[in-house]
Amino acid sequence: MRAGGKFITQLRQINITTTPEKVVDEVTADISTMELGSTIRVRDITTPDGVEIMNTAAVPVAIIEIPRALKGGAK
Repeated sequence: MRAGGKFITQLRQINITTTPEKVVDEVTADISTMELGSTIRVRDITTPDGVEIMNTAAVPVAIIEIPRALKGGAK
């Protein structure tokens, strides 16, 4: 985002399957390595042992959108 991109959240909630004693309130994803045009997908989220994400692996969670001015379309 330092390069002028816009962070856009695509998915705020995921479905998980686990046992009652391993239920988690939140799952985090590392966005520190994201660059312009990159996407974090469900498959990129790391979960604790015993927690399985049920969403389709290819679903985007967040993207860094490239601004129109940087796409070369500025007029």
